Amino acid sequence: MKIKELIVVEGIHDLNKLKTVIDAEIIITHGMHLSEDVLNAIKENSETRGVIVFTDPDTPGDLIRQKISEACPLVKHAHLKSKDARYKHKVGIEHASSETILHALNNLYTLNEFTSDLTFSDLYELGLSGHPNSSALRNKVAQHFHLSDVNTKKLYARLCALGIQKVQLKDIIISKRID
Repeated sequence: MKIKELIVVEGIHDLNKLKTVIDAEIIITHGMHLSEDVLNAIKENSETRGVIVFTDPDTPGDLIRQKISEACPLVKHAHLKSKDARYKHKVGIEHASSETILHALNNLYTLNEFTSDLTFSDLYELGLSGHPNSSALRNKVAQHFHLSDVNTKKLYARLCALGIQKVQLKDIIISKRID
């Protein structure tokens, strides 16, 4: 699969894994250390050919994703679930199957500049927080939007970033018969 956008990953092992699956230019952040040179390259490419942020499904990966998104709001995002990128006690793109990687790259999203009308209490009202099956429901909603598994705060932040409205979320829960 050929990808025209620049792909941002955390380390050399991620790059090596992606090179076995896709044909693309890939840049490495070298973990949480995001140098000015790397950030400038990401900014430059986001304005010309586009950028896909594909970091590990863990806290450092989320922090790198956040830093890049703040500097370049129009980047695209690819997510893996941590269960799909795990080997023993390690989590990373390099541990994911080729099929899982292709699925993530075929389900990209861009953070939305539009504001969401969702409130944190809406998540409770819709059963996404504070109920016996809330965790399973959150993960099904996250799966619908091709996000990694999330806790309540992360789901709220990502839904707001995507510009998801309360009525949309309610319709998704109903149409999927997620309860």
